[in-house]
Amino acid sequence: MLQNFEATNNFKEVEYAITYPFNDTVISYDSEGKIQSIFSDMVWNFSSQVSQINRRKTVNFNFIKNDDKEIQNNLIYEAKIIAYGLLYAYTGSNSNKINQLLDDYSRIRYVIEAASKMNATLSNLHLNEELFKLIVTGVAEKSRQQIKLMLSFFKKISSFSNIYVNHNFTLSANQFNKLNSLLNSKLIEVSNQHLVIPTRLYSHIYNQSEIIFDEYLLHCNAIEAFAKKRSKVIEEVNGKIYYRSKNFKYNHKNEVKKFELLAKKYNLLTKIDVLHYLNRLSDIALSRILMFTGMRAGEIFNAPENCLIELKQNDRDIYILNSYTNKETNNGPMKATWITCSAVKKAINVLKNINKITSYDSSFKRENSSEFPLFLGRSDKLNSALYNFPLKARVRLDEAFEYFNFDFIVNKNDLDELKLTATESELEYYNVQLGRGFPINTHQFRRTLTVYAARSTLVQTPALKAQLKHLTRDMTYYYGNQSEFAPNFIAEETLVQTYKNEIHKYNNECFLEDVINTTEPLFGASGIRLQNSKNDPIVPMFLTDSKTALKDIKNGKLFYKRTALGGCNRKGVCDKISPLSVTACISCNDAIFSDRSVKALTVAKENFYKQIKLFDEDSHFALQLHAEIVAIDKVLNKRNIFCEANNA
Repeated sequence: MLQNFEATNNFKEVEYAITYPFNDTVISYDSEGKIQSIFSDMVWNFSSQVSQINRRKTVNFNFIKNDDKEIQNNLIYEAKIIAYGLLYAYTGSNSNKINQLLDDYSRIRYVIEAASKMNATLSNLHLNEELFKLIVTGVAEKSRQQIKLMLSFFKKISSFSNIYVNHNFTLSANQFNKLNSLLNSKLIEVSNQHLVIPTRLYSHIYNQSEIIFDEYLLHCNAIEAFAKKRSKVIEEVNGKIYYRSKNFKYNHKNEVKKFELLAKKYNLLTKIDVLHYLNRLSDIALSRILMFTGMRAGEIFNAPENCLIELKQNDRDIYILNSYTNKETNNGPMKATWITCSAVKKAINVLKNINKITSYDSSFKRENSSEFPLFLGRSDKLNSALYNFPLKARVRLDEAFEYFNFDFIVNKNDLDELKLTATESELEYYNVQLGRGFPINTHQFRRTLTVYAARSTLVQTPALKAQLKHLTRDMTYYYGNQSEFAPNFIAEETLVQTYKNEIHKYNNECFLEDVINTTEPLFGASGIRLQNSKNDPIVPMFLTDSKTALKDIKNGKLFYKRTALGGCNRKGVCDKISPLSVTACISCNDAIFSDRSVKALTVAKENFYKQIKLFDEDSHFALQLHAEIVAIDKVLNKRNIFCEANNA
């Protein structure tokens, strides 16, 4: 364990817990840097490191019970060293190690409770087939994803045998094979992407929310005065918070006169009605920020009240939104910035005013030295590591849109747009039908922003990488020429997956046009192979059905990319062609040429003839261009011969 020493110029030897942790090994710290949890504690508290509002913040070992106290104590110790290993020892992931532990907590509970039922310990599980059978029996009822996570969990804790010399949580090869077989026996679950919000509905959300913001800001002072008058007296007695109403007689009809139109429109009959209206209004304000940042809802909840910064650069207004993210950090939330626009200003002003009203009934009083959240909650308990104030806990967009009478009925144009970005199964999964309401959730705004940004071609890859916050280096490949060949990493369903699917769909559309639907014979090395397959009495499904081709492209069975000369089915990055040569492409085993290629090759040959006149006949450039022309003539002649034979 690392000890604290005063600063000195002398080196001092420090002992570390290189195998087992000690009872006083530090597990977590509080917001002031003081020790919060140590290894011997039965509850490990990570509340100062976890910024997500609704996230588990503790690891509790009190669930472990057994009549045999020795077995119980051994199981508690095993659960703790597994948790400690996931937190500090396992290095197979660059993700947040605290989140990794919290995610695996349910699996720790499951295997430890199984061991307790057998009156056994988990160590040397590879020798205890009865315990393993009990674990597998329970896992077999779970989904494929849960089985996959359990298999991953065992792979992690198997590595602990390198550091825990007296404990071995490794499965035997046969046990691993049984888990793998169980995994493979489950059908692969189809992952349905979040739907892109059609442009008409996207515009409707913006325009309708503008009206809602304007009508509130017109009456906000009157609503604030009403709320202040109706606020409760807050008292703290023996550490407990008590709220009591002021000893006033209220005349609601007179008090709402200054915002009477709003009160009638939304049926604001009591203070509770007003607070409900404000809560739904804050959800609409959050949707506006979602629209113009691509942030996660949790990242918006983390934002401070003074989050929006306006800058002037080259006579242009630049808007930056500051908040916190905990993605890919090992030390809890860190500050981050998002580029946005003036469209979020009104929403933030609305939220600031709602904060004033909320603070009248809050036991947490605002101090100048404290950073204030953009979404102040009404709880009397803290729920975030970032602020000394409670935060709003959740958003209900569907209820907010219904409260303010947003019209999300799908028309024919909406449905036609949706079919461009969603599969039939996805539309069926979300029950999208003509004349019925369109489903909306927070993550759809992230996907929608990305899809529209991608199609605009105005947003460059580095800007998107910075904006999305969760991108790994591999994810940037999604935006390049070879993005469809990015490594198959495990990640949450995010915006980047949208780009990958868009590229797959584009490549499939090109394959449909260039290969499946072409009436002219294909040529080129791979082109001839495909043409022979098309001519076969039994044609492969991917050469007749676009959906099958798309599925094969997504699964990595089929590769197709349109090139300047035609197409290519090479898997991976091309390392053959050079900027001054098309010969390598023409003679490549992966080349697929169609009638579109004939035009491209003819134009290329004409350009080479023009260029060759600019150089001496014996120059390297002239010789290279001549070789290119000969190669083009050769492939076009072969194509003509092939066409004649094919039509014979």
